[in-house]
Amino acid sequence: MKGWFSLAQKWVWSALVLLLPVTSMPLIINLVKSDSVAAPSAILLLLFILLWFPVFVQQGGKLPGAMAPFLGFLVFVLFTTIFSNFFPIPGQKEHRPIFSQFSALLTLAIGASFYLAFSLWPVKRERLALTIQLINWTGMATLVWAAAQALAWYTNFGYPQWMRDFQEIFSAGPLNRQRVLGFALEPSWLAHELNMLFLPLWLAASLKRFSWHKFRIFGLTFENFLLAGGVIILLLTLSRIGLLAFLTVLAFLLLRVTQWVSQKIQHEDDAAGRSIGESGDAQAKNADGWRLFGLWRILPGGSLGCGMGFKPIGHSDCQVISV
Repeated sequence: MKGWFSLAQKWVWSALVLLLPVTSMPLIINLVKSDSVAAPSAILLLLFILLWFPVFVQQGGKLPGAMAPFLGFLVFVLFTTIFSNFFPIPGQKEHRPIFSQFSALLTLAIGASFYLAFSLWPVKRERLALTIQLINWTGMATLVWAAAQALAWYTNFGYPQWMRDFQEIFSAGPLNRQRVLGFALEPSWLAHELNMLFLPLWLAASLKRFSWHKFRIFGLTFENFLLAGGVIILLLTLSRIGLLAFLTVLAFLLLRVTQWVSQKIQHEDDAAGRSIGESGDAQAKNADGWRLFGLWRILPGGSLGCGMGFKPIGHSDCQVISV
């Protein structure tokens, strides 16, 4: 019985992760009577919580201390929502504050459930590997479908009927002119998916030169190809806020790189300075050359005090996804 229960958890979890890119499925919209946000993964999350969380509590599972700020935020939101009922709210036509509060708390509950599930269930290496591999596969499917949308538009300036029919199965949002949206409701939502989930994961794996797949072509991993494709699809969304968020990440990475370079130059400068007395004028000229180069004085990473230089780190599970 325990084996079947564990298998059920695994299958529900797999379906939940695979459906993450789908944000507004018409079938779910009709089921929950939502205007736009109707992710099938939220329905599967409820089923997963019912299968997993009672067993987690029964086995003596505990919440990690790192969740304390998040739990404090939940308590704060609940109290402010309750106390808001004691303040006079101007009446508006067909507007009932209780419904707004219920909708907000329901959204909060879904977000908290996702956070708890993804923080506590894939803690074992086997579960973590399964989760990241599924994210990679569903990410690849999203990129392929978005690329097909771009190819159809930029070659025919329109979409064939079969693409429109296929899109209607997964999204209430129609295919857009010029902008790709994958399985999401609109292009900006796809940009958020890439910036918040897929690109950070693929970037971390690429920087660590680690892969959860055996796939290799000329030394390039599955995540390397996904990262390159993800950046291209992000550009094709033509989402201004999505591109701004991506450029912000690039700016942060530039700070990291420039700090590493400035530290390396500073080290070479110091080493040259220490050897002046032993090596004579030749070493002094070399040191002067580094000073004239002057990168360590002007690069942002050397002056902003980020304190986060690159270091060789082993390929442990947590380090791979914590860049």
